[in-house]
Amino acid sequence: MNTQNLNVIFAGTSYTGFAFSALPLGAALLAAAQQVDKEADAARRAVVPDTLRAFEHDLAAAEANAFAASGYVGDMPPFVKAWADAAELEPQAAADSIIAEASAWNGALLAIRAARLKGKQRVLKATSHDAAEALADTRDRGHPRQHRRGRQRCLTPDSTALSAPHCRGVFVCANNRAGRGCLLFGDWPYEFFSRRHNHRY
Repeated sequence: MNTQNLNVIFAGTSYTGFAFSALPLGAALLAAAQQVDKEADAARRAVVPDTLRAFEHDLAAAEANAFAASGYVGDMPPFVKAWADAAELEPQAAADSIIAEASAWNGALLAIRAARLKGKQRVLKATSHDAAEALADTRDRGHPRQHRRGRQRCLTPDSTALSAPHCRGVFVCANNRAGRGCLLFGDWPYEFFSRRHNHRY
């Protein structure tokens, strides 16, 4: 985590440009929790990089679910039809594929939310600067699949996302100046692996 030039307001006092170690414990815990939020935001942007595109996919998913609930009877809804025509799919196959992918991405967002909330609570309950820093720390660990088998079980086959109670941390992967890298969030109780991926529909 970033430990230099931190800005935080705690108990009515503004701390500007402080080192993490120089902050009062309460202010340090808040600064660490804010960094958990920041890194979770980056993970969420890796899953949904464009809000308007996300809105478009939400509309498609809503139409697909309604179409499925009707027994795939009648005219295809326009957002479903657009995907069916583009992919040359039958109406039911188009709707089902939209529903399946929307469910996967909703699961990814939920994994990030769960990790963020649990991570913040653990940071805020830390009893020392060192403990808070360890919990909020993000370090480049390379590709998760290079780690021991115990971590591989925490990843989905297509490397999209997964949350599981036995996972020890949160992985977020993205491209940077040094190439593709992965971050592991401290000792959070959920693990998340993300790669930039465009929705198909």
